[in-house]
Amino acid sequence: MLGVAATAAPAVAQRAFEGVITYRVTSVGTPMEVVISARGGKMRHDRRLPGTSDAAATYEIMDREAGQIITVIPAAKQYMVLDLEAMREARGDAAQPSGADKVLANFAPAGRTESIAGVSCDVYTFTARPGDEWCMTTRLGGFPGFMSAPGVPNLPVKDGAIVLRMTMGSMTGRPVTMVATRIDRTPPSASLFTIPSGFEEMKNPLMPKP
Repeated sequence: MLGVAATAAPAVAQRAFEGVITYRVTSVGTPMEVVISARGGKMRHDRRLPGTSDAAATYEIMDREAGQIITVIPAAKQYMVLDLEAMREARGDAAQPSGADKVLANFAPAGRTESIAGVSCDVYTFTARPGDEWCMTTRLGGFPGFMSAPGVPNLPVKDGAIVLRMTMGSMTGRPVTMVATRIDRTPPSASLFTIPSGFEEMKNPLMPKP
């Protein structure tokens, strides 16, 4: 859900958020919980149905410093590594500017604020898609690697920002919404961001062939 933001280069001076934010994602069908944990430049992304455990669910670990996204599959005791730099080089666009700024330039301040999970956030509309909007806060810092967006003055992301509410797909008549329901500012255990012992690496089909 934060993929558009993650395409931009991270700002070196950003204030990093450490803690856990739980989101409720609603679309067609059963609502889902998305839990994002962040500590020391790493971020973990869990998904689960409300009321269930995430102990056996597949999750992703995003390591900003290593430039990797690791998908962990507990049920199979396996994991896959996506090397972002290798992917860029294979596409031949390692030296090309990101297209994220052009996308993010479509965001405009709506001139209103909301309070979500006890934190104030500012609403931004996505002008290219009427009805889509994000509510972002700078009061918590930012997730590792979350957009710096140089040259996009409409977005307050220089020192770090976090999306607390997002609506996408409004024009289709079947919007997807994501709303933060709980914010825990306690740094999570470092063990959450390590590959469990005994897990075997499997080849990622998205990685280019050597």
